[in-house]
Amino acid sequence: MSSASPPNRLCIVGLGRVGEEVARQAAKSGHFGPLPTDNAILGTIRRQSDKGHKFALREIDETGHETDGLYRTCYYDKLLDETDFLESCTHVLFALPAPQTDTDQRAMDQLSETLLASLRSACLWIGVISTTGVYGDHKGAKVNEESVCFCRDKESSAGRLWHFEEYWKTRIQQACDKSEAKEGMGRASPVVRVFRCAGIYGGGQSALHTVYKNGAPKPAKAPRQKNSAGSDTLTPVILTNRIHVEDLAAAVTSSMQLQGTKFVSYSTISTAGQDLATTAPFRIYNLSDDLPEARKVVLEYAASIFKAKGIKLCEESIQESKASGRSRRRLTDHKIVSNDRMHEELLPDLTYPTYKEGLDAILEESNTPWGETKTKD
Repeated sequence: MSSASPPNRLCIVGLGRVGEEVARQAAKSGHFGPLPTDNAILGTIRRQSDKGHKFALREIDETGHETDGLYRTCYYDKLLDETDFLESCTHVLFALPAPQTDTDQRAMDQLSETLLASLRSACLWIGVISTTGVYGDHKGAKVNEESVCFCRDKESSAGRLWHFEEYWKTRIQQACDKSEAKEGMGRASPVVRVFRCAGIYGGGQSALHTVYKNGAPKPAKAPRQKNSAGSDTLTPVILTNRIHVEDLAAAVTSSMQLQGTKFVSYSTISTAGQDLATTAPFRIYNLSDDLPEARKVVLEYAASIFKAKGIKLCEESIQESKASGRSRRRLTDHKIVSNDRMHEELLPDLTYPTYKEGLDAILEESNTPWGETKTKD
């Protein structure tokens, strides 16, 4: 970035587990700033009274340490009051939880619409954190970013996120149409990037945390089901994908740094021969690691490395819950997620290419329930 260029500024809507890690890596990247003299990164938090959640005001500098003045927060419902920041904002990331009701969905869409109107020509990039759950059940087949999404019903979190993806796809296509209708018009609005994330772990949540709290997975007989002829057959093992939150944030930050400078027409995008990671108006990325594995196998590995370290677990055994929609999908939705586009365009190498490297690293962290226990001992 030349010295004459205005500084890049990042707004993260939703400072949860993903949003905080993106903020940390974005601050370290040196792409936003200049730090520390400019408040280049702004993130939203909920009020402490919102749905029982409690959030502290956090400040992060380029080293990831908590420091005053380098990383600003504002309440989610006050974001639109930040007019000066939004008018010069270059990057916006939506890292909100999936809306749970129609009212939540409408509120998210309305915020997006109003926020887009508040942004000015400085904005280059809008990112949306979504889920690979939108693909639904593909009977064990591999899915990529062009695969059919079967989970579109608004009764599920995945379905609501798919509708949020479609909202942005429609908005950016409308912007492209307006741009093409006006000869000589340059960028009309930012590019949009959707990140469909596999099961996210790290940042205080993982198979290790589950096993430490609930005990090792309960041994079980191989499940059986009736086939079309009425005979008993073994139920296929359902493999699932996952991604460490640090790798997820690295991919998102990589995309931010590509920025993009102008649109490629929707009608010519397939033959334009352009760098689509940079120029495509709308692009989707599957973010997952390189080894899909059955959930039970991952839990067993977590239990085994606890045992190797001599860390005692709860005596109860984990039993799969079927209450939530996500839990039900674990038992029914079977697909293998391709991460080829992520590797080719954003992140050639993962820090945690499989769940084993990820869990091994989390095991050694000090700010964990078992780490705190070892410190007290």
